[in-house]
Amino acid sequence: MASLAAGLRVLAAFTADRPELGVGELARMLEMDKRRTQRLVSTLYDLGYLEQDPQTRRYRPGVCVLTLGYAALQSLDLRQLARPHLVALIEQFGQSVNLAVRHRAEVMFIDCLRGATYRLGVNVHIGDRLPIQLSSLGKAMLAYLPEQERAEVIGEIRFQATTEYAAASPGELQEMLAQTRERGFAVMDQETTLGVRSVAAPLMSPDGYPVAAVNVVMPTPLVSMAEMTQTVAPALVETAARISQLLPAGAGNRHLTGPASAELLG
Repeated sequence: MASLAAGLRVLAAFTADRPELGVGELARMLEMDKRRTQRLVSTLYDLGYLEQDPQTRRYRPGVCVLTLGYAALQSLDLRQLARPHLVALIEQFGQSVNLAVRHRAEVMFIDCLRGATYRLGVNVHIGDRLPIQLSSLGKAMLAYLPEQERAEVIGEIRFQATTEYAAASPGELQEMLAQTRERGFAVMDQETTLGVRSVAAPLMSPDGYPVAAVNVVMPTPLVSMAEMTQTVAPALVETAARISQLLPAGAGNRHLTGPASAELLG
């Protein structure tokens, strides 16, 4: 219980005025032994509740903090901004529409809608995660990251193909990402689950950072990949652009954390 309380004190030390803190700063603020603080920070980092800036070595809250409670996700302003547009996609295509953010080399779903004609046998829920390379949502965000950050994320990926269609190496993934940038949207053709394909587009902040992504998912018997790219993708890209226009300045702060994106997080 003492360790749990100490860990929560560490998380509570981060505020809009103090979005990033070093281990030494945390130890002084919390009047805690630096060695113990380092152990707590390392544990929270390993669990995904803290992230570390690779250049400054300082820590900030991770997207996993959102999973501490569904109520927190319910109040996420990004979902509120996007929801009417996601509903419009549901009404247009009648299938599954998802909204996700990135956490390191994974995507985390923050909204999941199902249409009246939804036919997939696979369900994802708010808070679920997928490896970034296996999701159209992940590839849509990864493709538009700054080059150095994209390379760092790819370096974290464990390439364990779930189906024969998934990228099996960094080179294959880089080729997919180049195609994503060229056409303006990402595809997932049975890479996660056989019989399921999707298209995704990133939500871009005013400063050009991919803060989230939205996708439409359909079963393979219902639609070919060509039909997905020719009919679904243009509507999806247009929807993503409309949502992106609603994002406040500074929303590009990494992973929707920090004061610049406080308006998004609520």
